Amino acid sequence: MTDLKTSFEIAAIDRFSGLAAKVGGVADKLKRQIEGGKREVEALGKTRESIAGLEALEQRVGKSGQALAGRCQD
Repeated sequence: MTDLKTSFEIAAIDRFSGLAAKVGGVADKLKRQIEGGKREVEALGKTRESIAGLEALEQRVGKSGQALAGRCQD
């Protein structure tokens, strides 16, 4: 009876270990994907900041061009 119980326990541990290993592998893959997504979002944020800076520069250049055009007409 003890051998049967031990055999059953070992089988249960083997099944759980295999499942736990699969879950761990999936969790690691998901973690890497989330980290990659986070890096991409951060890069998009930096790109957005750069675009905003360029838009502000474009507005200042436009105003400067208008001011120069006004002076040239005087």
